[in-house]
Amino acid sequence: VAAEAPATYDSLFQQASAAYGGSDPARCVELFRAAANAAVRNGQAARSYFAAAACAAAGGDKDAAFALLGRAAEKGYRDVDRATRNPRLEPLRQDPRWKGFLDGVQARDAAQQAQDNAELYRICEEDQKDRQGAPGNIDWSVVAKRDAERLKRTKEIAAEGGLKVADDYF
Repeated sequence: VAAEAPATYDSLFQQASAAYGGSDPARCVELFRAAANAAVRNGQAARSYFAAAACAAAGGDKDAAFALLGRAAEKGYRDVDRATRNPRLEPLRQDPRWKGFLDGVQARDAAQQAQDNAELYRICEEDQKDRQGAPGNIDWSVVAKRDAERLKRTKEIAAEGGLKVADDYF
């Protein structure tokens, strides 16, 4: 009998994401923890621990949520937008531990942005803003033109040697 291949980060994260909106926060935490353990990069693990914390908070387990946020921080979690906007974390925001977590997220984000190519960061932000809103309300003919302009400029920056850190390449 052939042994079953171990689950990959991608498959576990996908399963956990499917459980995220469900009614079983404990299962959601379990799957995101498994994804974090299978992660091959710190960013993957950080994102998984953060999502697990959101599940724990949704389930009413603040202590577990903060422990998971601590693990996310150890792995370099720095997504300020998700940290400040995720509604599942609302029960944690009045807890004194929240400020320490958020201060760390903001500091890590600022340190990374200081290394990033500012123009590429702006291009990425513009790209994502073009994709916000209901899918049926996006004028893709307008977005396609802006995408072409952004792609052209991005290629110019790359040709000029403007890619220095991993986020620039991303």
